[in-house]
Amino acid sequence: EEMSTLDNSHARSETRLPDWALMVARGKDARAFLHGQLTQDMDHLLPGEVRLAGYCSAKGRLLATLWVWVNAQDEVFLAGSADVMPSLLKRLSMFVLRADCKLQLLDWPVVAECTIKESTGGDLQPGWAVHASSDGSVTTIHLPEIDLPGIGRVARVLRTGTEAGLSQVAVSEPALDLWHGLEVASGIARVVASTQDQFVPQMLNWELVGGVNFKK
Repeated sequence: EEMSTLDNSHARSETRLPDWALMVARGKDARAFLHGQLTQDMDHLLPGEVRLAGYCSAKGRLLATLWVWVNAQDEVFLAGSADVMPSLLKRLSMFVLRADCKLQLLDWPVVAECTIKESTGGDLQPGWAVHASSDGSVTTIHLPEIDLPGIGRVARVLRTGTEAGLSQVAVSEPALDLWHGLEVASGIARVVASTQDQFVPQMLNWELVGGVNFKK
């Protein structure tokens, strides 16, 4: 029923995501610090690349799941569930110590857009084949496409930044329901406050969707 809000007569859907939030780590040690804290290789993350990463407790259970990217060498962005970000900031800040890394929550809006594309018949990209583009005021993140039976291939985009137009995008309940349905269909889990500290990454197939780098 949630998927019915996107069909060929309504081929595009847009909403602000009130349950998402953004954090930035700035400083010459930002990458190295996060490399030691997250499940992802941060040292070799290139501008334009977006990767999944997890942050785990001492027992190895996920406290946060994140999309991470860089726009500049000493600036790393992390997007995830809004209800885990304040505690994540507090926890990470405890371990910064003398590293040149400043963590900050951003009040930038996160906007989601879903669009039906003509079915290409080709294979879907794996979950880690995600890329971003930035024009300075807006970063656009192209998430993995999803094939929906009876509807077609759905392209998903996240946009965030300082552009005034983004903050004017309203929360659309039908579009938000659709987005949450597509999140489930993507197979890429997102930890929220009520599911923190319950799953090791492998329980969420995090290693299969590119969220764990075992070589770092």
